[in-house]
Amino acid sequence: MRGQRRRLIAAQWKSADGNNDGTLVGPEADRYLAYYRVRAQVTPVDGRLSRQDFMKACENDVFMAKAPDPGAPLNRHRPIDPVERRAYYMSGGWRRFDPSAAPYRPTQAEIDRLHTPYQN
Repeated sequence: MRGQRRRLIAAQWKSADGNNDGTLVGPEADRYLAYYRVRAQVTPVDGRLSRQDFMKACENDVFMAKAPDPGAPLNRHRPIDPVERRAYYMSGGWRRFDPSAAPYRPTQAEIDRLHTPYQN
């Protein structure tokens, strides 16, 4: 099995190295460097992939396409719990939407805060 995998990886290298110069660079490398970034791998500093780097990455399945995790973007942030949010609003005195209430107007401090660039 290992020998078969090495032959497959060698065939992938031959296909990737279109000009047969032994290094993937520029358009040849772009696709593979994107996989490094997606997999949170350290990309080569000079943006070049040698045959040895390519083989090692293939053995580690860096270039293996994987199905996206549909919940990934939401898992990074705490989603709003509508029940919790309603309880919070009601604890502050809110009871229901009042269509006759005056429209909300932000204070000058809120407006200034929106126009101030984010600073660490």
